Amino acid sequence: MTQQRRKHNRRAELRLRRIIVFSALALIIAGLIFGALKLCASCKTSASKRSLPFAASDEFAFTGGGFLYTSDRQLSYLDIADEAKSFTVDLEQSGAAVAGSDKIKVVYSTTSLQVVGTPYEHNIEGAIKKIVCGGKYVGAYIENADNTHSLAVYNSAGDRRYLAELGSSVLLDFGFEGGDSSAMYMSELVMTGTAVSTTVTTLDLARESITGVMNIQGEIAKNVILTAKSVFVFGTDSLIRFDRSTNTEAYRLLARGYDCIDSSCADGRLMLLLSRSGEGASPLRVLCVKEAEAADDSVLELSSIGGDSPCFLMRGKVVTLSDSTAVVRNMKGEITSSIPLGTDATSAEKLDESNLLLLSEGKPILFTLKNF
Repeated sequence: MTQQRRKHNRRAELRLRRIIVFSALALIIAGLIFGALKLCASCKTSASKRSLPFAASDEFAFTGGGFLYTSDRQLSYLDIADEAKSFTVDLEQSGAAVAGSDKIKVVYSTTSLQVVGTPYEHNIEGAIKKIVCGGKYVGAYIENADNTHSLAVYNSAGDRRYLAELGSSVLLDFGFEGGDSSAMYMSELVMTGTAVSTTVTTLDLARESITGVMNIQGEIAKNVILTAKSVFVFGTDSLIRFDRSTNTEAYRLLARGYDCIDSSCADGRLMLLLSRSGEGASPLRVLCVKEAEAADDSVLELSSIGGDSPCFLMRGKVVTLSDSTAVVRNMKGEITSSIPLGTDATSAEKLDESNLLLLSEGKPILFTLKNF
């Protein structure tokens, strides 16, 4: 009997110890969760504001890491993260235009272009109509002296890596995939009698080869968006997703009557900010689709926001400016943050997924959103 009581007491003691240990662990876990929630609550959306050292009337370009700009006969670069990388050099003449990204920067005029940091410039027999910089390449759309057109692409060393002689065909648009990618696209208008179509061509500039040709019958491409998995074409009638690995159409959604005024890609989904074609300050809507075989599309109607209010898509959120305040909404239309601009902005431009360029009293201001 005594031994049985001892065994019973030991078991009871063990159960009590387990209860105490489990209770202590539960308290520790609860404390950790509370601390994490408190930390998240403190990580509210914030913003920083910075005046820029050039006038709104100066030639300037945002490169991703800073600003390239000209004033009189000087070319300057302001690095917004590291002042030691900023520089100023003299130019031979005034009136030069600029374009750039983090890894390639260009100074150009109507008849010449030079990659910054290279010793020579390229003289153009004709006129440069458009310059676009990618991560490692710059493309120049040229109207040649004989009224034909061409597209020339240069690398960061200033070497020409690609030349497309377009003849009399109409180049609708061209551009590059972001980051360190060597992918480029160009869209051309094709006329056959009274019928119109668009041809979108993708290229690998590192291999100097064409990687895909996509034909869209009966439509004019207004926007082309190149991602790692997809080629999205927003046309006069449809939004079409092509799979980049096969160059085949995955799906098509009706988009007639709308213009795409901004886009953002996050978490495997593409967001498009749409306004009614030709209706000025019409209510906006956000179309969200997946980078998959099926669109799984959803639409957010921004009925309270007219086209006259600056509105942007940034990091999967909708950011609008109203009454000197930046208002952040999620894809349910719920307001998650409201941040004072600290200035009366007369205009605003999206630079990338975190930065806006504000114009206040004729002076440009960099406005950076954080933790949103």
